[in-house]
Amino acid sequence: MSAITTKFTVPIKIISFVPWFLGISIYLHANDSKNSNFEIKKQTNSGLEKRIGTFFEKLEKEQTSEAFAHLLDNSTIGRKKNNVEDLVKETEETLKKFGRVKEYEKIKLNKIGSRIVRLIYFSYSDDFPLKWEIYCYSGKSGWQVLDLNVNTNFYDLFDRLDQ
Repeated sequence: MSAITTKFTVPIKIISFVPWFLGISIYLHANDSKNSNFEIKKQTNSGLEKRIGTFFEKLEKEQTSEAFAHLLDNSTIGRKKNNVEDLVKETEETLKKFGRVKEYEKIKLNKIGSRIVRLIYFSYSDDFPLKWEIYCYSGKSGWQVLDLNVNTNFYDLFDRLDQ
């Protein structure tokens, strides 16, 4: 008898939250156009992902210097010529070792607050995938790359994606 009661009690509890959830959703949707901060964040974030996409497209064309110049535009890292030259050299060596970029895809986006994000991408070659972790900050002058990490350590993502 208790199993039957539980069976019917759970759907009633879920249904009781539906009007509340719909009310909040309708309110948020109605106020999206009035909330300029939401719109700015939405546009900026998609602009950041577009910039990263262009970065990978330039890597596909073997334009490593141009790729980093585009990605690091507006960043502290990009202002130091030696840093960019080192990144270009290390990336070209990595791509020679593991294979040129043929395709890429975004795997994950993590946010800490509204201004710091980590984007994880995979690039695929004929030989091996690479995991790219790109840490970004939205400051006064827009999104900038704070740090970039390229590695082959993607095995731990299988556990994290299941959570």
